[in-house]
Amino acid sequence: MINSRVALLFKNLPDKYPTMLARDYTHVLNHLMQLWNTPKFESYMHELMIDHRGGRQGFPLKGIEELLFLSKLHDVCKKNGYKLPQFEDPWESIPVSNPTPLGFMHVIERGQQHAIEIFLGAGVRIDYRFEGGQTPLMIAAINGQLGIVRYLIHQGAEVNAADSGKYTALHWAAFYNHMQIAGELCIAGALINAVQNSGDTPLSLAVTRGHFAASKLLLGCQADPNIAGNHGSPLAIAQKRNSHELLVLLRQYSARA
Repeated sequence: MINSRVALLFKNLPDKYPTMLARDYTHVLNHLMQLWNTPKFESYMHELMIDHRGGRQGFPLKGIEELLFLSKLHDVCKKNGYKLPQFEDPWESIPVSNPTPLGFMHVIERGQQHAIEIFLGAGVRIDYRFEGGQTPLMIAAINGQLGIVRYLIHQGAEVNAADSGKYTALHWAAFYNHMQIAGELCIAGALINAVQNSGDTPLSLAVTRGHFAASKLLLGCQADPNIAGNHGSPLAIAQKRNSHELLVLLRQYSARA
């Protein structure tokens, strides 16, 4: 799948087209194109070229050469004030059976990463807002798609984006007791005590739903057990539910009613 922004950028430079990146590192190339014209481009490029964490397999020489040329091309474009256009309607160019926002949502719900890559490669933003303000990351969290959550985070999805009800992806993971997803979001920097419109934190929602595993994980990630929303504190909610297991857990973390 040819990224439409890459195709436009290399329209007059066909011999310099990043063939290896397009073939073997599609997610990297797509993410670079999404960051083009933004301050994050240079920091992401630096991250690709220098492995600060260690243990990551480096790019082949051809891939490095293509990355270096992209970096130089970005510098030239920036110096000359050239900006790639933001395609207002990328949906028309998407080669899938249902090239619509609903179709995009469905492939996320089903965990179809290749199809997701096609949508993103065509120019659909990684933090596209569906009805209700939900992002692809939220849809993946709601549907328990751990692999897609990891993929979207790696591609630079905003983990703390909030929908129209101020629910974040972590709220939704807690609501549906998707413990592993909640853990991935916490590692990625999700705000553990984010508050939605009713004053509920992810922990409040997990307790309200009676989800012991998610509650324990969130508390282990230093969730504050004493933030009270419209329905009271997590401990008060657990008391109303008469949930002995949750009451014991919350008291271990100094929760108050």
